[in-house]
Amino acid sequence: MATLPLLLLGLASGSACSWESPDYSRTPVLFVHGLGQSSVVWRAMIAHLESGYPRDYLYGVDIVPSTMTNARAAATVLAPAADSLLARARAAAQRGGYRGELPRRIDIVSHSMGAVSSRWYAAKLRPDLVRTWIGLAGANHGTQSLCSWNDETSRELCPAFATNANTHALQVALNGTDGAWVDETPFGLGPDRPGVPHIPADGARSILYLTIRIEP
Repeated sequence: MATLPLLLLGLASGSACSWESPDYSRTPVLFVHGLGQSSVVWRAMIAHLESGYPRDYLYGVDIVPSTMTNARAAATVLAPAADSLLARARAAAQRGGYRGELPRRIDIVSHSMGAVSSRWYAAKLRPDLVRTWIGLAGANHGTQSLCSWNDETSRELCPAFATNANTHALQVALNGTDGAWVDETPFGLGPDRPGVPHIPADGARSILYLTIRIEP
């Protein structure tokens, strides 16, 4: 599984090679960690991508506390981080003598709970700034595994596939209900909802659905 994030990032913006010099035409990448984690989890990937990507084009955000509700994290952490990343990337491109178009959008690579907060940012706050969104093991439809946790973030994602807008507004806002889907992004296979049907790639919108879940 260690190579999966690199594979997905390669689908979005091209693979980095050890002999490449910084390419200022690339899209800056914002990395978003999951519940109980920090930007440390992305250090190896960022170090790998520095061969090809300018260092100022890569940034791992820290959501503190990591149990912050998803909408709040999107508005108070991810939004300013995305703006700062774009500003740094543009400045780096200018310093590097790049004469092409300066970065206008970002790619997002996220994991677990970070997939939910970053999806909220991309869908509800600044869709104009996001070129590609990648979620690894994202709890897009919630998860039963958080039901034993007492923090507010876990409660908004438990139970999985909630349809009551009064008690689980986040899930309904992102996914809709059984009769009115908003933006279907399957959580994946597993005990939450066995037999989730395969969703083909959406060529018109350049969306690739790749759902992988490994049970302990």
